[in-house]
Amino acid sequence: MNKKKIISLVKQTISEKFKTDIYNLLIYFKDIDNDGINEIVALFNDHNLVYLKYLYNEWIIYENNKVNLYPAYIYEIKGKRWGYINNLGKYIIKPQFSEAFDFHDNKAIVRLEDKYGVINSLGEYIIVPRYDEIKPYKENRAIAVLDNLYYVIDDSGKTLTKGYSFISSYHNGLALVQDDNLYGYLDLTGEVAIPIKYKEAHDFINGKALVKEEKYQLIDTSGKVLQEYDNLSLSDYSNNMLIIKTDGKCGYINETGNVVVEPIYHICNPFKENIAVVIKRGELSDNYGLINILGEVFLEPIYQVILPLGENRFAVGKAKIQEKPYLGNMFAIVTSSGEFLTDFIYDNVTPFQNHLASAVKKGWTYFIDLKGKIIHNLPKIKGEGKLTYLDKIIRVEMDYELYYIDDENRIINSPNYIIPINQGLDVVINKYKPNLNYLVYYPQIEKIPMMNEVNLKLKQLSNVKPVPTQIQYDYYGNFRIIFTKKDLLEFELDGYKYQFGAAHGFPYREYVHLNMNTGDFYKLSQLFKETCDYLDLLSAWVINEAQNDDSVFIDETFKLNEDPLFYVDDDNLYIFFKPYEISPYSEGFKQFIIPFEAIQECIDELGEFWLSFH
Repeated sequence: MNKKKIISLVKQTISEKFKTDIYNLLIYFKDIDNDGINEIVALFNDHNLVYLKYLYNEWIIYENNKVNLYPAYIYEIKGKRWGYINNLGKYIIKPQFSEAFDFHDNKAIVRLEDKYGVINSLGEYIIVPRYDEIKPYKENRAIAVLDNLYYVIDDSGKTLTKGYSFISSYHNGLALVQDDNLYGYLDLTGEVAIPIKYKEAHDFINGKALVKEEKYQLIDTSGKVLQEYDNLSLSDYSNNMLIIKTDGKCGYINETGNVVVEPIYHICNPFKENIAVVIKRGELSDNYGLINILGEVFLEPIYQVILPLGENRFAVGKAKIQEKPYLGNMFAIVTSSGEFLTDFIYDNVTPFQNHLASAVKKGWTYFIDLKGKIIHNLPKIKGEGKLTYLDKIIRVEMDYELYYIDDENRIINSPNYIIPINQGLDVVINKYKPNLNYLVYYPQIEKIPMMNEVNLKLKQLSNVKPVPTQIQYDYYGNFRIIFTKKDLLEFELDGYKYQFGAAHGFPYREYVHLNMNTGDFYKLSQLFKETCDYLDLLSAWVINEAQNDDSVFIDETFKLNEDPLFYVDDDNLYIFFKPYEISPYSEGFKQFIIPFEAIQECIDELGEFWLSFH
């Protein structure tokens, strides 16, 4: 197609999309993103700029050098692969990442395996994944973490600082930095703007920050001391107020040190939109209330929870069963003046965005308006989750899954729930949700020998079982394919059970080692020769490795049990121990990696298990 015909088609497309006269359009060719390929650029109404780029076999329209892209994923072997779709649900950046986050200012943070990087809206790396973490950009700067050191990076991905023990996100052009247990502030170039000399320091808010050298001080962005406070314990400056702590209680003082709210609360939160959430301890639970910057209580601390929703709205929670607050809450919508817009009718409410929030009621998720009323002309989804209205597209986050719909509740993008393994064999992702608190995603395999018996065992190992309608715990289970080669298919089945009112939940894990040709499930013993005491061999390996790990509490008498958690890959055997089994709960599942070459003499290389993947 020649340039003249292209220009004619572009003029027609642009004039229809942006409702502008075709004669007001200026069309030209220019390489505006410096990739060596000309884009089609359209200028109309003297200042509105769009360009068309040929990407993935079609022309994509970028408005004002910006394209609206949204993270989405597909299921593959070893889990989810994330990419980005447009508002028609089409992948513009193909699924390739281990995790993907929202675009902001044409940049998005992505994870590839266990490293983080940044891409532009064309899917090109601004920062190749190499960091252990990248915090979201603020004021055109991001904080990146590598080997427990923090760095400032700019829009182009350039590193601006040396590594520090901590750097917070930028506020008012300054970032809080820690070095040798002292604090100071960096400017946008990464240079130290306020000396690193404080024993305690906080982020800047409206040009002021609370710091402590010998005394607490309020400083401005030049480091000038605006106010000093003698013999006071303070925290969290906001809205010209500071939190004061004394004798285990907290209240608020103003900038000049005058008490505005006496220390009568157990927890005080910073002010937002001139309102603060305060908490008093109760016999069964904490009690939440709201105060204003005059110290006036307009919502007594008698509620189970209060969630700031933005736009001068709060979700106020009251226990479903007063004597059992751990069984959950019902929420009402309240204004910042204390006016109740609704009764306690919602099971959950998410923050407002562009005057819309989502709420859960009787097993359905809806959009609500600023009055707390359900918007009936927008989609409602069966289940408990979150809805977000974007650019002519609605993001649905439901039961730990993500998909997108349009205004008419038509699905425009959703994950695949069938994972191809090899020719004629697929793993199907199934969902089991007998009540609001119990959810399991489990694998079922099609076209395999002994299919019914295999799938029944997979369901049982995934904790798909009869569950009463009312339970006093949450359970979530999922799985991933961790290895497949030749005839062997291995699953990791995970779960997490949280008993309401407990200090923490408890994780569940099983590994499945399945021969896809026979339907047989393998045990660890089948990997080794009968003449070899494989348990002694593996136990000795674990004991030796544990000598360099202070979190493991075993000695030379340790003996591995006959049916440990394990999986294999091409080169290694992976042994796992449950929390509390040989290490504290905080260590999670403890892993030991044993190379096959280190135990080769004991492996039965003519055995069915070994030959299933060799």
